[in-house]
Amino acid sequence: MDESNIEKNIDSSKGTGGSKTVKIILWIGLCIILAAMGGYIYYQYHSITQKNNEISTLSNDKTSLENEKQSLMKNVSDITDTINEVANKLLDVRKKQVVITELITRTEEASQRQQILGDITAIERQLELDKRDIAELTKKMQQSGIKIKSLENMVTRLRNEVDKHVQTMADLRSIIEHKNEVLKQTENSLKATETSLSFAQSELKETSRDLEETRNTLDETLNTAYYVIGTKQELKEKNIIDEEGRFFQKKSLNLSGEIDESSFTKIDITKNKEFTIASDMKQLKVLPLRSESSYQIENTGENQSVLKVIDPEKFWKIKYVALVIKG
Repeated sequence: MDESNIEKNIDSSKGTGGSKTVKIILWIGLCIILAAMGGYIYYQYHSITQKNNEISTLSNDKTSLENEKQSLMKNVSDITDTINEVANKLLDVRKKQVVITELITRTEEASQRQQILGDITAIERQLELDKRDIAELTKKMQQSGIKIKSLENMVTRLRNEVDKHVQTMADLRSIIEHKNEVLKQTENSLKATETSLSFAQSELKETSRDLEETRNTLDETLNTAYYVIGTKQELKEKNIIDEEGRFFQKKSLNLSGEIDESSFTKIDITKNKEFTIASDMKQLKVLPLRSESSYQIENTGENQSVLKVIDPEKFWKIKYVALVIKG
């Protein structure tokens, strides 16, 4: 169809009212296009908004996960630090236990035992703090939801080790307290023994004094003798000697049966071994008679003689002697 024909058709349409129909169709088409474009734009906007929301949610989830991760890492770090701290303290406790055990086997002084008890008390306090730390550690792990088997095993081992150390310290305390009790009983026994010994020593001293006095008395008695010098007449008058014998028989002289020590002179036979007599030795008689080998009499001058005791044991078998001058 050529241009002349088209123009003719248009002109003929205008002429017949076709121009309005064309306009309506064009308007409807334009509205459809606009509606399609609006729908497409809305769809794209909604899709973009949804994508943005999803991105925001993912970003928030990522941030939350990062926070949870940081919190988890911090909790794990705190738990690990606490485990290491408690483990180091328990290592120190083990070293102290070895030292205390060695000291207990050697110590005998009360001051050292008190020091050991003080060290045991300090360790027991530390173990109580360790038990509290482990309990808080367990609680923290439960609250944080951490389920790491190796950490749980470490905490369990620490708890068991603390319990073992608590029992060990209780045993060591029992040993040292028992040792103190034994020593206390020993000290009480020693004090009682010392008291008994002191009493015994006092009695022994008193007995020794009595024995000494007795010995001195015995020595004095053994070494004491009595002598008297005088004429026969003087000694008879003093009732020191008696003269016995029947009529027409030679009478014998002897010491009186009742001796009065006040009439004699007391001497120490270990010191007095010679007696000077104012008489010739031939006029001298020794009463009572005794072994002639135990003494000797010598003249030392005119009407002067001396009696010397040669064997005191024989001479003084009789503790009384009267040196009688005949006349």
